[in-house]
Amino acid sequence: MPTYISLLNFTDQGIRTVKKTVQRAAGAAELAHQKYGCSLQTYWTVGPYDVIYILEAPDDESATAFLLEVGSRSRQDDYASRLRSRRDVQHSWETWLRVPSMLGRGCYASALLLLSLFIEVRRRRILGGPHPA
Repeated sequence: MPTYISLLNFTDQGIRTVKKTVQRAAGAAELAHQKYGCSLQTYWTVGPYDVIYILEAPDDESATAFLLEVGSRSRQDDYASRLRSRRDVQHSWETWLRVPSMLGRGCYASALLLLSLFIEVRRRRILGGPHPA
């Protein structure tokens, strides 16, 4: 199953009711399992984020629906991203490296340019910077 990470910060409402955070996490885990078929682990942190969710979901739609439902309760602000395993990343690199050989010998520069553009767009999306025009 795909794995997702959600980095959460308490809103003003969430921090006022922080004593109920363990109960809310248990309710979120039950909701994830019962309604969306997901497995949810919750971790509390000291640092830039207050809570981290690790969510295993059958697909992107289930993960999105769960995170939207939990987010609609307005007790935390969040950022979510799908995690990639070492095997997934290796497969992606192998696919990208095969592209030039599928297109012919003269396409290495084009493929590397596309790959660097893809990486830059992903980096800017993750860091919240401007996207290239």
